[in-house]
Amino acid sequence: MDEAVEDLDTLTQMIKVAFTLNGWEKMIELAEQLYRVAKRIYDEQQGMKAKGVEIPPLKYKRPLVYYFGYSHLIKGEALQKLNRFEEALDYIEKYSDLGWFNGLDEEGLAEVEYYRNIAKGNKITIGVHRGDVSAFVGLIEFLHDNPEELLPGILILLEGANFHNLNIDHYLEEFKVQISQFGGYEEPENNAYYVSFLDEYTEYNINKGRGNIAIRKLLDGLSSFDRVGDKTAFHNCISIFNRYKEYLSKEQQQEYIQIVESFQ
Repeated sequence: MDEAVEDLDTLTQMIKVAFTLNGWEKMIELAEQLYRVAKRIYDEQQGMKAKGVEIPPLKYKRPLVYYFGYSHLIKGEALQKLNRFEEALDYIEKYSDLGWFNGLDEEGLAEVEYYRNIAKGNKITIGVHRGDVSAFVGLIEFLHDNPEELLPGILILLEGANFHNLNIDHYLEEFKVQISQFGGYEEPENNAYYVSFLDEYTEYNINKGRGNIAIRKLLDGLSSFDRVGDKTAFHNCISIFNRYKEYLSKEQQQEYIQIVESFQ
């Protein structure tokens, strides 16, 4: 059992690494493995409880219910990235109500509530990806109530707008100050979100004839990855530049070269 307990946190970390590399299929595989391990431990606990045997404390970083929710959340997000929206909805439903979980303490109940709230937002994101205008409004309301979800939320807005060729300038203006503060994250997972944001933001503004604004934000992002030393995010950002290098002015080309040459 000790090995299984360790595997939960190891698998969680492996999933986060796969996310930074845009490894959607790998995320699905690891999420399924995480669920199997967590469920086996849960079933063992319930069997011990039924026999009247005291359940020893298990040394996880998070309550056991967290890993159930996280496995479903990650699989749902990966399915969304693969445009398998109906399947993604099935997994959103799975983590929207984890109240059935036996043995929840205060910390576990907080995890249940967290996933219930995230599920609300992610149901809306399916509508955004499908181009449902009312879903865009719903997502904006969700972001006002949950500012900690702003980076992935704005990313979803941009993905939907780019895919369906919609104008969301008024929404971006609404969060202009917060968007200007994106970047410089220490956590690779947040930087992975930021790289995706930069990609979609660049495409959106170039399509609207605002290449200079797009490249300025991209340069700021590249510089932020340089400051925090995130090599994966830095090189992923360079890949974006390679697609849009024709839009760089001479001054921006020089700035780009200086940032790349200074990166250690």
